[in-house]
Amino acid sequence: MKMLVTFIVTSLLSFVGFSIAGFVASDMEWLQIAMMSLLVGLLMTWTFNPIAPFNFKKQH
Repeated sequence: MKMLVTFIVTSLLSFVGFSIAGFVASDMEWLQIAMMSLLVGLLMTWTFNPIAPFNFKKQH
């Protein structure tokens, strides 16, 4: 649940940021802004809540 909330919040915040940047640049498509926002949200979510642990060597 924490992962989903983190994904939604970071995606929405990055969408707002990219929308403002796209408005200033006046050259970006909405689909590009939405896809970049989803990718940033996925990256931030996976960074703070990794699905796989980072220490593979210590498990075996």
